[in-house]
Amino acid sequence: MSSGNNKNLSPETKVLHQGFDPNLSVGSIISPIYPNSTYVFPSAKAGARAFEIAFFPERATQGESAPLIYSRLNHPNAEILEDKLVQFEPGAGAAAVFCTGMSAIATSVLAVLALLPRGKKIVYSNPIYGGTDFFFKQSLAHFGHESITVETCNSEKTKKVLDSVGEQLGILFIETPANPTLAMSDIDGLASYAKKLAPDCTVMVDNTFMGIFQHPFKVSTAVDVIVYSATKFMSGHAHLLSGVALVRGERKELMTAIKTWRTTIGTIAAPNVCWELENAIKTYTIRMRGQAARAQRVAHFLSKHPKVALVRYPTLLTESDPDFHIYKKQCSGPGSIITVDLKNPTREHAFQFLDTVSRENIISLAVSLGGVESLVEHPATMTHSEVSEEDRKIAKITDATIRFSIGLENSDDLIRIIKDTLDSI
Repeated sequence: MSSGNNKNLSPETKVLHQGFDPNLSVGSIISPIYPNSTYVFPSAKAGARAFEIAFFPERATQGESAPLIYSRLNHPNAEILEDKLVQFEPGAGAAAVFCTGMSAIATSVLAVLALLPRGKKIVYSNPIYGGTDFFFKQSLAHFGHESITVETCNSEKTKKVLDSVGEQLGILFIETPANPTLAMSDIDGLASYAKKLAPDCTVMVDNTFMGIFQHPFKVSTAVDVIVYSATKFMSGHAHLLSGVALVRGERKELMTAIKTWRTTIGTIAAPNVCWELENAIKTYTIRMRGQAARAQRVAHFLSKHPKVALVRYPTLLTESDPDFHIYKKQCSGPGSIITVDLKNPTREHAFQFLDTVSRENIISLAVSLGGVESLVEHPATMTHSEVSEEDRKIAKITDATIRFSIGLENSDDLIRIIKDTLDSI
């Protein structure tokens, strides 16, 4: 589905013009939707060959790829989107799209574990999105895989855990910045250390929060897989659910395994979702930059308000903070997520703030993030309610913690609403 590859073009240009050839679709400037469930074979022999190389890709000849068979395996809109996503992520060799962010994580992790000997262990970040924590701690436990959580923002502590696991390490899963505290993990330092201990381990990074401002394959050659909840910034309009997994160019065999599992359990994104996401990512860069500019103003206002105890946002970091140096090393911008701790530590006070700040329906009380509309939520009782109280305490997610996702509203309007709310309570 690719229309060419010019290495001199920047990612934001490539995503607009590569991955789809208008000449293949009556000159249409954007790709059409292919809402098909099944595809016609020119002959029985061709159908047999299609199935053979779809399920046994190692039997394909040089340059041969499986024709379209059935939309649970693949379809044109998925192929077009995946080609564009590879152009967007420097160092990526292949991409796969999924029906949700969690399906991207779960399918990719299961595919990697299936390639490993039994008994391999998983080390993953704390804090981390509540659904990911539940998957590692609860779901995988039923299949005999031990998952160990550690504050990957603390490199020395993480290295001690990795030392204790040693060659039994199967997967190192890093979410950075962390959800919801924005704690930064040293991708290259931890990924490289993990590979020295267990060369065959797979390093995965959830890059949902930073998106265009952080490129893990560029940050470290030890990173194998990047995952995204495309529901968030990639979509940007709170109108679809999707997930993405990308593998480093040198690790394309991982993508074969991931897509085989995607076919088996049916987690591919539907044609209409892929089409909508393909068009949404054309404005991904400009949206994230605009949201970050607004978030920076809001964060700096919050940092000076007497009723706010703590504001977590990258441009507020000082040189004495270890996160400052990690941020400078691996990020090109701050993103648009802001996490604050109110000075009053009670849950009732936090709920009062949430109910009041959302009253004008400009900053909406809702989970998710990354959309053009600003959102606010209470992690301890919402997105991270699945996380154990002990792990929330370690991660410093308290009843006073509030998470903002800043959209594209005028930042003066957002500041006024937040200020009026803080002053009134």
